[in-house]
Amino acid sequence: MNTVTGTPSRFSSRSIKKALAILLAVLTIVSLTLSAPRNSSADEPAVPAVLTLYEGPATMRSSSVADVRVDGYPLFVYDVMVNHQHIWSADAQPSRTPMTYFDFSGTVSIEIRMPGLDTVESAEVLPSSAGIIPSVKEGVVCFTLSEPGAYTVVFNHSVNQALHLFANPPETDIPSPDDPNVFYVGPGEWVMDAVSLTDGQTLYLAGGAVLHSVVSVAGAKDVRIRGRGIIDGSDYPAWNQPGSSARVPINLDHAKQVEVEGIILVNSNCWNLNSYSSSDVAIHNVKIISGRQNGDGFTFQSCLRHTVTDCFARAWDDSLVIKNYSGSSADITFRNIQIWTDLAQSMEIGYETDKGLTLDPEISGITFEDITVLYNFHKPVISIHNSDDAFVHDITYRNIVVENAFMQGDNGINKELIEMTLQNSAWSTVRDEFGSIDSVVIDGLTVVNTPDGKIPASRFSGQSEEHRITNVTMKNIRILDQKISSLKDMKASVNEFCEGISVIAPDRETQEALPGAPARQDRDRVSLTAEKTVTVVSAPKQSSAERPACFPDPTEDYIPLPEGENLALNKPVASGAHTDVYVSANVNDGKTDTYWESKGFPAEMTLDLQGSFPVSAVAVCLNPSAVWEPRTQEIEVLISSDGENFEVVVPAAKYDFRADTGNRIRMDFPAVEAAFVRLVFTLNTSSHTGGAQAAEIGVWSEP
Repeated sequence: MNTVTGTPSRFSSRSIKKALAILLAVLTIVSLTLSAPRNSSADEPAVPAVLTLYEGPATMRSSSVADVRVDGYPLFVYDVMVNHQHIWSADAQPSRTPMTYFDFSGTVSIEIRMPGLDTVESAEVLPSSAGIIPSVKEGVVCFTLSEPGAYTVVFNHSVNQALHLFANPPETDIPSPDDPNVFYVGPGEWVMDAVSLTDGQTLYLAGGAVLHSVVSVAGAKDVRIRGRGIIDGSDYPAWNQPGSSARVPINLDHAKQVEVEGIILVNSNCWNLNSYSSSDVAIHNVKIISGRQNGDGFTFQSCLRHTVTDCFARAWDDSLVIKNYSGSSADITFRNIQIWTDLAQSMEIGYETDKGLTLDPEISGITFEDITVLYNFHKPVISIHNSDDAFVHDITYRNIVVENAFMQGDNGINKELIEMTLQNSAWSTVRDEFGSIDSVVIDGLTVVNTPDGKIPASRFSGQSEEHRITNVTMKNIRILDQKISSLKDMKASVNEFCEGISVIAPDRETQEALPGAPARQDRDRVSLTAEKTVTVVSAPKQSSAERPACFPDPTEDYIPLPEGENLALNKPVASGAHTDVYVSANVNDGKTDTYWESKGFPAEMTLDLQGSFPVSAVAVCLNPSAVWEPRTQEIEVLISSDGENFEVVVPAAKYDFRADTGNRIRMDFPAVEAAFVRLVFTLNTSSHTGGAQAAEIGVWSEP
């Protein structure tokens, strides 16, 4: 880490690079005191000024598309996946866009060159509410920042190669690498299969760190994931491709009291920050950029008491989404968030509202507040799709600004601004019953731009007299600078199974207060700054991505498999019904990344050894990855000489599968002649299946 006090204004760019190179080479901290720019007024207090820059990993190259400098210092720019195809395709391929980040307080100047574009004639800095009007001269874009936040720079009125600039506030309370409950991942490029966090643990990703992995918090409490680093899923093919699987960057499963702060998630092969049946979760200043199939941003299923604040999501599926998978959802708040939705909906409740077939499911107490939608390209901006039988109620949308409402829909449908429905869909689990929607408030909705300059339609569609949409109140609505006073103004269609769908005309005082186009920022304004401290966090020398030293080799604690030949490998197997593609042949193909999953219990798996052997051990393995949360399965082992008559050699017992022991169990018994081995499963405590699971089943004879 290198610290410079002052500004680079007295150095040439060549001397700056040379000085930094020397500092980084010797890995020392050098302080130089220079005079920082000051306003001559002595009556105003100076603002402490800090700038922290993060070198990119030595194994990666900064983008050739964008050159970004802050106060004259070069930033490392990452090329990250996005997707400009605004209709679903299983084979859609992402493109790339530049992204960079730093920390600061006070005031900093930004300078951008875009060698990846033929020319730069104009630029916009979003969100517009920031009031930043950049200068563009000879292809160089310049502006000043005085507030931390997420900023997006769009060039030549095109979203192609838009630059995402994440200007964080200075980091505080950084955990110690020596804390036994902290996994401290420093700058550099790192790779490991998965990180599994348990009670009281913290994963800290330092600025400049790029971690190719996934983070799982399953059944744990009091967990923290924080830092300024990046979790990068580019190592994994899209989850829906042959041989691949979903690798969720952060997956909370029945977790409690979790905090996620400051990090960046890019290039996920599926969902991004997923929370399932978890409670008391706080997410702050997390940035997501996603461009592959099912790349939802912040997605919560059957969760309680979640808050998401000061975040950013660019997603190739729903950006902010609430569903019910195994119970009800309640008390969830999204506040001060910027979203860019390339596919699907920006703020979605549904479609799955009772996937787990629970009793009296509800979704309630959901708040979307101070949300800025930079772009919405596909389906509705605000949507409640109750396509199962839940009671959805007490939903609030407050101060929503849509800068570009570009909904193209699917073949001319699903392109509303607001859509609330009670209808079956391709995602419905309950098809013979319906729910209801009640008590929804939209207070403050501004739409700045549409592609045709017209007000987009909205739709409210109940199901029947019994299953209705009721009490939806919309007020303080302005679309294309028109103050909306009626459903007709909104172009809203309301079917006969809706009641109390209303638009309240704002009074004169409220009309004047409605948010419109932001005031232009005074480009000549200069914030007072004290002496500025500039810190450059250096990257270690690496020739390739490495396993972080804070994580020991997990195989050291794996339960050992018996010695000798696995008699079951690639032999014939038979079982009952299986789930989806998880067929019985997977249990002895020699690969733990494929598995068998039964459809219900009891579940039998019979292995034909094609000969008689003195069998003395059986092992059952799951995928050793930490993304497989701990579970218990009850298993009985039987043997046979003819495949018809079986006798018990290992009575039914419960076995724990844990990633730290390789997700494997072993059953040893006195040798007995057998030509067939049968396992009977009667329990699996995993919350993700209703059947037995095994990646590999092995059989061994006496040594």
